[in-house]
Amino acid sequence: MSDAARGRAGSVPPSADGTATGDLVRLGGVDALVLAAVDGAEERRLALLVEPHEAGRVRKAVRGLQRTGVALYTPTGSKGGSFRLDAAPFEAITLSIMPVDLAETLLGRARAGGGLPPEDRALLAAYVTAFFRSPSRLAGGTATEDEAEGARRADVCRDLAAAGWRPPLDMLERLALADPWLRDTLLESEATGPWAEPGLTAFFVRARALERGVLPQLLEVLADLGFETLAEVALDDAASERMRKSTRGGNWGSGPFRVNGGPPRHMIFAFDAFPVPPGAATKRLHPLLDNARTLEVKFAMRDRVEAAEGLAQSFNPLHSSDHAPEALRVAEALLTSSGLEALKARVADRRKALRQATGALAAEPLAGRNLTAACLRRDGGLRRVFRPHLAHHAKDAIEAQRLLGAHPDLCPILAAGEGWIDLADPGPDFAPAGSLAAPLPLALTLRLRALLSEAARAGVVLGRWDPGQALLVDREGTALRLTGFDRPRCLGAPQDLAATLSDPATQAGLTRLTGMPATVFIGGSPLRMRLAREVLRPAVSVRDRGAAWTLRLLAALRARLPRGV
Repeated sequence: MSDAARGRAGSVPPSADGTATGDLVRLGGVDALVLAAVDGAEERRLALLVEPHEAGRVRKAVRGLQRTGVALYTPTGSKGGSFRLDAAPFEAITLSIMPVDLAETLLGRARAGGGLPPEDRALLAAYVTAFFRSPSRLAGGTATEDEAEGARRADVCRDLAAAGWRPPLDMLERLALADPWLRDTLLESEATGPWAEPGLTAFFVRARALERGVLPQLLEVLADLGFETLAEVALDDAASERMRKSTRGGNWGSGPFRVNGGPPRHMIFAFDAFPVPPGAATKRLHPLLDNARTLEVKFAMRDRVEAAEGLAQSFNPLHSSDHAPEALRVAEALLTSSGLEALKARVADRRKALRQATGALAAEPLAGRNLTAACLRRDGGLRRVFRPHLAHHAKDAIEAQRLLGAHPDLCPILAAGEGWIDLADPGPDFAPAGSLAAPLPLALTLRLRALLSEAARAGVVLGRWDPGQALLVDREGTALRLTGFDRPRCLGAPQDLAATLSDPATQAGLTRLTGMPATVFIGGSPLRMRLAREVLRPAVSVRDRGAAWTLRLLAALRARLPRGV
């Protein structure tokens, strides 16, 4: 700091009294920039900006203030310095208050000059009014609605954009959840067009994940959950910094983990042909999310990291875009023009293949995870539609079913085409077995084993297969029908049942469906099956619930301990 600037900084008020927007106030030995100051009947409210590492000292000093409430912010929103939405049901949503570069520049400029210059003060006041509706709302109070409505607000937004003060779209999207004017005025074009359709996701792989060799596991998880990787980009220092500041509000902290995963260092653009609409509970926490399977990828990877690193050294290995338009924006920022066009063309090809495979069918898929194919019900039949990048498995599925012949528990094939198979529908009383509230009845479990044993004798190895989706059961639980296999191999020589069911994910699916270990399903007697399901399974469930609660308690306790403990 220059001597002249140091002299101006010496005039920083030692208390919050009398401060205005653009001033500095010293708290806990930290010069905090006043973003908004509001005098109320009972107390004075301030919105302050400090660096993340200073937040703790300022919070401690704020506790000693009399008749003054403080909302504390940091440039990235980390260390609790983010804005929390104040409209139901989005109270769990937080975001940084402005672009990271702008916040860091303002804070540095204010500290160098003993406060902001007049032009910046005017822009800052306009920014708060335009995007937060009033200084009171940013300072933790209630918005004064008449300060920021109508044409005047639109004019202010245009002026701010011309001055380089417009927030990034991901921030506007979150603010608009609690501000219909922003949604209708500034985001209208984002809600339409071909890229509004769910499917494309951008995954941000963090630095520590690359250092710990996690990337191959991530690609494996994506494939296991049905995603097709369309493009990858390694981020150099400049691109990494650009993504760090322009996405997630610049907040790349450790979150609930003890170890920081670092900034983004690698991008994966992946396509999900059968995205899963988020449920109501998920939407409350992630209101912009357009595919619940994206969360499944992130949770699966965090579990893998925790298993490999241990709870104390676990970290968050990746983040993702919330929706397809955001993924496209990230692609536009990172890919070359030819790379971007190639990505768009591949997505368009996948969507075209899906439209051709589904034809005029408008029905929703039957319940299931659709990791390889979705099953659609239409008048008089079922159609299995394979994911475009897995469409080649349809021919193997047809051949495996041909080897089984006219089995009474199989849905007969009526027709087939590129990436699709039409089957006879056993009737509306039949639904996927995975939707059952209880394990598959023992009698049907034995019938399923007999059917799969026939497939083994015919030389079929199932590979990856989802029995909960492929098996249909009637409402009474007395009849079953199999719609086919997902990714079988026809080896031409008899196999034993253990070899036919050797894929770990298939075995896990059978365990979920039948309520018994795969080894018991494969070779156990009916008595052993009943024992495993009615005695051992409840005991294991109690044990696992106890272990899960213990881990959660330990995680909560460790999160409260100081670093290094």
